[in-house]
Amino acid sequence: MPHLSDPQLMASMRSAVADTLGDRPDHEALDAAKARLAEIDSMFSNDLDEIKLSDKVDLEEEKQKKVIERERQMHKTLISLDQMHQSYDRMLCEA
Repeated sequence: MPHLSDPQLMASMRSAVADTLGDRPDHEALDAAKARLAEIDSMFSNDLDEIKLSDKVDLEEEKQKKVIERERQMHKTLISLDQMHQSYDRMLCEA
């Protein structure tokens, strides 16, 4: 594939990836997402220990946990999006 070294073609291919996946998250957003995800995971780990010791179910606490789980999923999705961008970028460079 001799034309893969053409800078315009490579730029076009990178643009197609960006159009497909959306914009790549910036480093600050990724760092914040990773830090918050670690914080949430630590919180859930502590909560699981407390739940094992308690038989009582608090509905308000359950609602709050669902909100936190949605936030956790949002951060995981952001990190996953960056990983997809990295993978496509690596494949384009190898090509």
